[in-house]
Amino acid sequence: MPSNAISLKPERLAMEHAAAIGVPYLAAWHGLLKSGALSQGQKILITGAAGAVGKAAIQIARWNGAQAIGAVRELPSDADDIPYISTLDEGWQHQVLSYTQGKGVDLVLDTVGGNVFNSCLEALRVGGRYVVLASRPAEVTLNMVDLYHNLQHIIGLDTMKLSNLDIKKSLDNLSVGFNEGHLTPPVINAWQFELAPLAYEAVNQGTTGVKQILTFPE
Repeated sequence: MPSNAISLKPERLAMEHAAAIGVPYLAAWHGLLKSGALSQGQKILITGAAGAVGKAAIQIARWNGAQAIGAVRELPSDADDIPYISTLDEGWQHQVLSYTQGKGVDLVLDTVGGNVFNSCLEALRVGGRYVVLASRPAEVTLNMVDLYHNLQHIIGLDTMKLSNLDIKKSLDNLSVGFNEGHLTPPVINAWQFELAPLAYEAVNQGTTGVKQILTFPE
């Protein structure tokens, strides 16, 4: 790996926690600040807000002076100090509109896609930006007339397409957030390397917001 692609580990994080931040925090950082051009005082809707990327995005939004609204299937029992909305509620996008005095959010960060896509578009303001990180199912329908009348922007993001330098710069910025206490790493389960099959089973079973980490003997 070239030396200009190396970012120092945040001083306040143990190696195990540092190993867990790369994918979710990188996706959230680029989705909000690079692709989404988030600025202070804006309101954003984050789908999949209970997942690792969603939780990272909430922290990054708060750090940058934005107001987040979380969209989840089941309302979390340990809810953060932001409003959460269940996407299982019929017409849930109208709840988002009520939080924005009917104007809609400035930015959508969508980690779910699929069936929530059009509801998110309805919750987006005129001229708003919609960043897509995932979609299950892959295909959605789109009213193109509404899209151009509302001057909305749909932006795709695949962190696998980022260059080493892009990743390094983003991780350097994120390190500031961790070292200054604005960001906290996700919950982890650490497994010794010989237990790797069990770690992969845990991943397959799904552990929302919890990262599985393999450790090696020193």
